Amino acid sequence: MVQRVKYPINFILDLSRTFFDIDDVIMVSNATARGSDSFVHHPNLRRMVFVSTDPIIALTADGMRTSVFSNAPVYACETMEEALEAVRELMRG
Repeated sequence: MVQRVKYPINFILDLSRTFFDIDDVIMVSNATARGSDSFVHHPNLRRMVFVSTDPIIALTADGMRTSVFSNAPVYACETMEEALEAVRELMRG
């Protein structure tokens, strides 16, 4: 999907009605942030924001912004309103 985008985007993913266990988190984190063609390191992806009140999602986002995942631009917010405001702040510069 992001490979076809020709301009910078911010991607908000609403995970508020999902449940992830630690195995899911490890699998998804590795699949999206590691490797030469990883989704979150695409040059046109400015930021990915997860929406969830689940603490494991916030910890996952924090972990993805470390050197292990090449400082992936992944963040977490508890509400869609917070996520939209975070993206607006980035766009304002």
